[in-house]
Amino acid sequence: MDQKIRRGVGKTILNWFVVLLALGVIGGWISTGVYYTEPGEAAVVLVLGRYHITEYDEGLHWRWPAPLGDHDTVNVSEMRRVEFGVDKESGANFNQDVVRVQENEVQTSDSNIVIPRYVVQYRIQNPFTYLYSLENPTQTLRDAAQAAMREAIGRHSIDEVLHSDRRGIQAVAKTILEEILVNYARLEGDETAFEIRSIQLQSSQPPSQVQDAFDDVVAAKQDKDRAVSVAEGDAREIRERAGAEATELTQSAIGYKDAKVLDATGEAARFESLLKEYKLAKGVTRQRLYFEAMEDILVGIDKYVVEPNTVQLLPTLRDSRNAAAASAASSLPAVSSAPVEVGR
Repeated sequence: MDQKIRRGVGKTILNWFVVLLALGVIGGWISTGVYYTEPGEAAVVLVLGRYHITEYDEGLHWRWPAPLGDHDTVNVSEMRRVEFGVDKESGANFNQDVVRVQENEVQTSDSNIVIPRYVVQYRIQNPFTYLYSLENPTQTLRDAAQAAMREAIGRHSIDEVLHSDRRGIQAVAKTILEEILVNYARLEGDETAFEIRSIQLQSSQPPSQVQDAFDDVVAAKQDKDRAVSVAEGDAREIRERAGAEATELTQSAIGYKDAKVLDATGEAARFESLLKEYKLAKGVTRQRLYFEAMEDILVGIDKYVVEPNTVQLLPTLRDSRNAAAASAASSLPAVSSAPVEVGR
């Protein structure tokens, strides 16, 4: 009886041990579904090999344990870059998010050749497309960026590429690259994997065989720009001087006009006042005006007013000539009683 009880107790312990062991195994298996995401990371969760969800929140998360579920994390906040136009070896010491490649020669719209150096800055926009829709996403982006830059440079002349329109080329290349990536994503039925932040055209150089000729062209253009700048400065100085002279002449003309207007206004007022006097005493006013006119016309000439039986000198004659005039008048023959006038 005791032996039977001992066997039952041992069997019970064994059963509990098996249950606890099974629970431990199940708990350990379930715990393999726990994962952690850092700030700026996103986790793409798969269930039975199919896309389930993309988790963007940081912290602890749980998914179905393997082999039912799986996940991959990718940093979606980090700014990445691909550099073109430098040797691959020079980028050996950079981290894995910086890719440097050797750019080929590119033809411009006017059939010249340049070697551009530029940088594409981007970040991961769709983690699932980045991880599972593209076999080599970095290589895909690099090829698309090269194609976009080739087309953008091909729309511009050599002078625009080297000097005058780098910003325009950057904008065109960015637009073309975004269109290419969108078309790639449409083929897979997904959203584009990349968000292109910028394309910076750092420099452009002609091939080494013609570098000296292009240097001469650049020097000539600088001389031309300098000559144009000097000519524009001289033109501004001449315009300013001419403007000052024109202003001075204008002010002088305005002053002359105002003086003439004032003179004419004064003469008109004087004439109106004389007109009033003339209306009051026509004979006296007429004679006074006549005498004043003779004074203005016969300047520096001795003038006499002859009235019946008398000879009078104008008040403007010098006193020193009064005696001579009186003696000349006494020697004259007798004057008739009829009035004599100098003029009317």
